[in-house]
Amino acid sequence: MKKLLPLLVIAGLFVAVISMASAEAAKLKYGGLSTCKACHSSAKMGGEEYKAYEKSKHAAAFKTLSTDKAKEVAKAAGVADPTKDPKCLKCHTTAYGKKDQQGEKYSAEEGVTCEACHGPGENYKSMPVMKDHAKSVAAGLLVPNEKTCLECHNDKSPTYKAFDYKKAWAIMKHGPEKTK
Repeated sequence: MKKLLPLLVIAGLFVAVISMASAEAAKLKYGGLSTCKACHSSAKMGGEEYKAYEKSKHAAAFKTLSTDKAKEVAKAAGVADPTKDPKCLKCHTTAYGKKDQQGEKYSAEEGVTCEACHGPGENYKSMPVMKDHAKSVAAGLLVPNEKTCLECHNDKSPTYKAFDYKKAWAIMKHGPEKTK
């Protein structure tokens, strides 16, 4: 047992270090829309993904919560103010409930931004990283898929409409995936 104890201590320390690293990765900051827009508004810089976003319903997701229709739906669901209720904000904003991850430029009013689908950009936002897709992914860039969309586009929404991922992607298609 005396010989086994040092190995157990080392193994325990190893697990603790790995756990701390994983927890640290889970706490990356959401930079906000302006962080992405800086490069993704121009074909010369990083592509024109922002233009696709700007025209999308995602860009207006938070604003829709202030409409008469949203207030009507909210009232029927027992929600006093959809612009403040977690049931609504979790899908109409980015990083809702992750206060410790919201960077200085983060704003819930921006709606469902790039980082809602691609994850917090703190480690992948720099140009040297973004120029290399593999580096971006290694630094935390998420490549969204149908499961990503279904986190909000599901039958738990009071305004749910059948969701067809292929049709939705055809509308939102951008980035390296736009040619697929």
